[in-house]
Amino acid sequence: MENGFVEPVILDQGDDYDGLEKYIVAKLSNGQVVIRSIRGCHHSDILYLLEEEVKKNNLRADCLGGGIISVDPNAKTICVRGKSRYGIEPNRKHTICMLQDKFPGFRLKYIEAMIKYLIL
Repeated sequence: MENGFVEPVILDQGDDYDGLEKYIVAKLSNGQVVIRSIRGCHHSDILYLLEEEVKKNNLRADCLGGGIISVDPNAKTICVRGKSRYGIEPNRKHTICMLQDKFPGFRLKYIEAMIKYLIL
């Protein structure tokens, strides 16, 4: 983290990035939006670890929402699922665009209420 910049997307799901994991979308006090997923962590744990990460630069993190993310490196697909139980629902299109920037060449899908929508 240099000059208050925080890596926008970190999916810490192990070396293979394969499986279903929880993720959050958070807005930092500098206005930056970030996505975090950490293997085996609940949403609240991910938020806590993000808060620890950013407080080194005197930043705060407010969770906008989250859900479940699955990454299939063989099929080159990422699927974002579900609705968040947090207050504000994040802009899913923006979330998908951030993931597309981080994983060029992957197809991204958003699934809500068991109905599939291909976003990109």
